Amino acid sequence: MDQSDSLYTDFSVGFAGDHAAANCKLRTPRVGTSSRPKDRYHRTDFSVTTYADTFNLVSIGEQIDRAAELGLSEGTVRFLERARIALEKFVEENGNTNPAEAVDWEDVPVHRFK
Repeated sequence: MDQSDSLYTDFSVGFAGDHAAANCKLRTPRVGTSSRPKDRYHRTDFSVTTYADTFNLVSIGEQIDRAAELGLSEGTVRFLERARIALEKFVEENGNTNPAEAVDWEDVPVHRFK
């Protein structure tokens, strides 16, 4: 299957923080700019390079559903469909929530000192 017109070259699935995700490597990195406060009256601009897009089950489905509206090529849509199938299989086998992150959601006793 020729996917030379796809925005992406490769993907991997796994846990990205708390939830399962597909990490799709961009064929051409996306370069943009952002800024941060330098002092009260000035901001500093800097370049931001994005090498991959990360999707969960909901966002990858939305991306596929809105492909025509977003102007995505047929190769990109086929690529995202393959990534979604792999992500669905991963979730089926491992669950959607990262078990290593469960400690983040545990109730921690609060000790109040007087």
